[in-house]
Amino acid sequence: VATVDGIPVGVAHLRRAPISPIHDEDAVHVGNLHVLTDHRRRGVGTSLMSAAADWADEKDSPHIVAAVAASERDSNRFLARLGMAQAAVVRASTVAGLRARLSTAPAKAGASNVVVARRLRRRARASA
Repeated sequence: VATVDGIPVGVAHLRRAPISPIHDEDAVHVGNLHVLTDHRRRGVGTSLMSAAADWADEKDSPHIVAAVAASERDSNRFLARLGMAQAAVVRASTVAGLRARLSTAPAKAGASNVVVARRLRRRARASA
């Protein structure tokens, strides 16, 4: 929590975890990064990210990962100015929305199996 004159003006939630489920390298994840509008562009966010870097060093974590909503233009620009690059795209849907799309999605798995079977038959005929 960042404070100015004892008043909370910014927050960042830090946790240690692997970068992702398939990359087990340790990282400090910065979440819920927020600075009150009246206190932005005054070093509060930089102080929070500096504290995150200090904690990462203390825990021997070689990476820092920060997640903000794609619609948060100022937050994304702030992180980009700090040298943080986009590493992933997170997409979301309601369960009902996903199920509706899945029920109308073409069955591609079966089609690809047919193509593989045809190729194998052709190869078998060619080698016979």
